[in-house]
Amino acid sequence: MRRVGRAVAVDSHPDGRPRAVVYRRRREVLRYVRRWRSKGRWVLGEGPRAYWWVEVEGGLTLEIYHQEGSGLWVLTRILD
Repeated sequence: MRRVGRAVAVDSHPDGRPRAVVYRRRREVLRYVRRWRSKGRWVLGEGPRAYWWVEVEGGLTLEIYHQEGSGLWVLTRILD
């Protein structure tokens, strides 16, 4: 597992599911591994987040989240 913690561009379906993630290059999402929601750390003023583990082209599994109410997507980890 490698921690990343940087904003990335994500193309998403109308229902919010990620379709493709731009990490070094555009990578199509092949499979949704896991999804969960977090209320965010209220002490830090964070809003709700939708987290995803997605398997993308090239054999990578990425953990990304969408900061709900904004267009911000963040790549948090690359999973082994």
